[in-house]
Amino acid sequence: MKIISDFNLSDPNNFSDNGDIRIPNDQSTIIAGFELSVSQENSNVVLKGTSGIQSFLGLANVILNIFRNNDIIGSVQISTLAVNELNVESFNIIDIGASIGIHTYTLTAELVNPLPEEIVIINAFTFTGKTITPAF
Repeated sequence: MKIISDFNLSDPNNFSDNGDIRIPNDQSTIIAGFELSVSQENSNVVLKGTSGIQSFLGLANVILNIFRNNDIIGSVQISTLAVNELNVESFNIIDIGASIGIHTYTLTAELVNPLPEEIVIINAFTFTGKTITPAF
């Protein structure tokens, strides 16, 4: 049997603005993050996210990178096929056997193709994580 020993989320949406994040074509941008505790050996961290992108000039090709502390543990690519197209993708990453301690999980976005000046990560995105621990 397994139990959820920790849960956290990063939801940058709020009610004061639309929550959109602009990603310029020359840098990686942090779009979400949180800390999770791993208290036992043989624990896994399940990370889930939904992200939407929209490009206004050109076709967008975005890499989402997921980091544990400063180490990349997974990547997801999201693309659009038409100008002004909105594309929403979901992803799951499992950090198998995460070491004991408190870890910072970060989600970054980077525009791969230089044609669009920038893309927009739309407000319909979330990033959550839970630590699954063996029950003894």
